[in-house]
Amino acid sequence: MNIINTTPFSADKDGMVWKGGRETVMVQAVLPGVIRVEAWQAPSCTEDYYTIEACHASISDNDLSIRIEKEKAQLSSGDLQVEISSGGRLSFSNVQTGRLLFQEADWLPGNPTLFPKSRAYKRKNGAWNIQQLFLSQDEEKFYGLGQHRNGLFNYKGAVIPLCQQNGETSIPFLLSSKMYGFVWNNPSLGQVELVNNRTCWVAEEARKIDYYVITGSDYKTIYSRYADVTGHSPQLPFWATGFWQSKLRYASQEEVLNVVDEYQRRGIPLSAIVIDYLHWTRMGDFEWDERLWPSPETMVETLRQKDVTLVASIWPAINPKSKHAEELSKKGYLVDSVKGMNLFFPFFDTNDIPPLFLQYYDATNPDARTYFWKKVKAMYYDKGIKNYWLDGCEPEIYPFDMDNLLFSLGDGKAVANLYPLCHQRGIAEALRAEGETDFVLLCRSGWLGTQRFGSALWSGDILSNWQTFADQIRVGLHVGMSGIPWWTSDIGGFMEGNIHDEGFQELLIRWFEYGIFCPLCRLHGNRDPRPENPTESGADNEVWSFGDKAYKVLQKMLRIREKLRPYIYREMERTSQDGLPMMRPLFFDYPEDSACWDVGDEYLFGSQILVAPVHEKGAIGRSLYLPQNRQWMDAWTGTLHEGGVRLQVSAPLDMIPVFLSPDCDESVVQAFRE
Repeated sequence: MNIINTTPFSADKDGMVWKGGRETVMVQAVLPGVIRVEAWQAPSCTEDYYTIEACHASISDNDLSIRIEKEKAQLSSGDLQVEISSGGRLSFSNVQTGRLLFQEADWLPGNPTLFPKSRAYKRKNGAWNIQQLFLSQDEEKFYGLGQHRNGLFNYKGAVIPLCQQNGETSIPFLLSSKMYGFVWNNPSLGQVELVNNRTCWVAEEARKIDYYVITGSDYKTIYSRYADVTGHSPQLPFWATGFWQSKLRYASQEEVLNVVDEYQRRGIPLSAIVIDYLHWTRMGDFEWDERLWPSPETMVETLRQKDVTLVASIWPAINPKSKHAEELSKKGYLVDSVKGMNLFFPFFDTNDIPPLFLQYYDATNPDARTYFWKKVKAMYYDKGIKNYWLDGCEPEIYPFDMDNLLFSLGDGKAVANLYPLCHQRGIAEALRAEGETDFVLLCRSGWLGTQRFGSALWSGDILSNWQTFADQIRVGLHVGMSGIPWWTSDIGGFMEGNIHDEGFQELLIRWFEYGIFCPLCRLHGNRDPRPENPTESGADNEVWSFGDKAYKVLQKMLRIREKLRPYIYREMERTSQDGLPMMRPLFFDYPEDSACWDVGDEYLFGSQILVAPVHEKGAIGRSLYLPQNRQWMDAWTGTLHEGGVRLQVSAPLDMIPVFLSPDCDESVVQAFRE
């Protein structure tokens, strides 16, 4: 008997397919509350960019429902439902509430200008320039998308680039105030337009549309499901909760050991010290400069006995003069170029001044990752260094022209956003193969799922000024809302901070106070006055380097951080388990309080602490909002305040406004008592 299907729909055990003209749309139930959509033009599309591969769970029959009718088809995955019309229009709703989350726009063939297609494909270089259009509601608010220097909290009305640059990290996860998350699973360069009445995702060069929709009854559920899909962050080692000392740059083994000795002589808690770049002979030699670093293994062991962890900077850059450059080129392990030579970034090196153009190893090539690790292992791991600062891992190029890059995985425009994930993956998987589980990779860029590699993100080379500082508070929240829970900024900013200037000293104090309540607490910067020779070390950057007034405050703050470390470690453990960011906006825990939705300069630091940094020059107080339906305790005075109110609080230079849950741990309360 022949069965004729007169509808454009078909179904299998965990999904359904719509076909219309040359286009195919495939909808799949991934987990309860998680649905994946793929769409492409004929004839077929089997290519997958392995960006999301951590999900090994399956969905049960009880959580899956597929219903096909003549004019529409519906798939329900737990509390999330997608409906496809016979014309191919998709809409998503919450099954439990019956509320529409979002939908594609209608398309009327007679008016293609007024009503553009929701899914548009334009042939380009053997692939497609793709636009995916959804309707958006006026009151909807958007957050996440990685870290961007635009100073915005609610991204509604903004256009956000989808590309990796120094300080601009693309992690295309969008959180909506309508209680859903959207994952744009495409490594192409592009942008997302979040204008009032629509949301438009653009991929400049891609094989298909690919996205995930995630919903839940609360943000903990959404982020747990998001972590189930992209990977949970491993719990950070306890040492990482302490204070990290860094600067541009410690120029010798002797200098590193002297700085640590001085911290311990002064009785200042120190957990880690970081060695920045140029400790090698040349980038790509993978050899220590023995003139200044005669015995790295001895240095590591000396620091271990002092209970201080050493973190070393590793770059993916290769100096064309380095001893391995020719071999890397012959094996095809370098990022190549469409036109011209594969020389991408003007920079200086230990023995090369003025600058020369650097190359990059191709982290998208598994064999190149293996080669790179073997060199890293010999230089660092075999000498006892197991925690790395992965700098410049966008990769950074100048001019910024990804069209000219060729990777093992494809053209730069199509796959360049994957570079940081591939680079971090190679290092993390190699460390785990060595039996390591407690390590940190501090990175300048990331992507969907990099958190599963033990990666922490920092905000790149930022300026030392008040506006940048204020923006960092929002940046840190967006990063957490993008699924990357471990984050830090360069305390005091990276550039243009003179250690002798009173104005900078005030900025540094306020930034340091904020840094105490970030997942990672790290002092770093290229301080003025700087020498003319760029390879020499910048000005001092230790806590005693900024005058007596600053030193007194920084000591006080570090004592608080040290007392809070058990609390921070417990909260990090919860984050690792449930995916909810430790540093999060007020509306995560108080979504019913409408006043919380626009508060971008306060945040929750775990479940018991509310932080309101002072980010204006000369301020000795600030206005802040306390969420409603509960009491809050001033951490410094013990005074109780009712929630749902805006307060004007005092904040002298040695104090950052902090409020606690009245039933919080006694150890947290005691951290603020002298």
